Amino acid sequence: MEFEASLDLCSKIITIGLAGTFLYTTAATILKVKKHASAKISATLGAAILFAYLYGTHSYVVTDSELIIKQRITEKRISIKDIVDLQANPSLGITIRVFGVGGVFGYFGIYYSQALGFVNFYATQYKSLVFITTKTGEKLLISPDDAYRLMEEIKNRSFISEQQKEDS
Repeated sequence: MEFEASLDLCSKIITIGLAGTFLYTTAATILKVKKHASAKISATLGAAILFAYLYGTHSYVVTDSELIIKQRITEKRISIKDIVDLQANPSLGITIRVFGVGGVFGYFGIYYSQALGFVNFYATQYKSLVFITTKTGEKLLISPDDAYRLMEEIKNRSFISEQQKEDS
């Protein structure tokens, strides 16, 4: 089952703002309107926007055995049997981006949360959050549009997985 991952208003504003800045610096460079506008600035902004677009989360898929976090260029797969804890809308406390993207096509990368410690974000909004802990101690934060339904699907499949083990 696939779950959408819509951008929140803040992320849309940041993305549009950065894209607008990119277009302005590119036009200024081409038209030589400003002395300070340079091709390097445009190239850097363009690369940043492209990176964020390609690695931004666009959906989540729950299969019989895996949670798949889909990005445009790659995907992260987590075995459902490896998920040990799910929490809806956890308290984050003060959150600092350590390495990642903070608003352009979502929020992804490594963040430090006062309440949760180091967390891998694969989110597109700061509402409808699901906090996942795996057997290996990996912590992930995702933001499907329907968080409770995604959690229900994972729990159902986890239960089925446990039943299959018992029947063997």
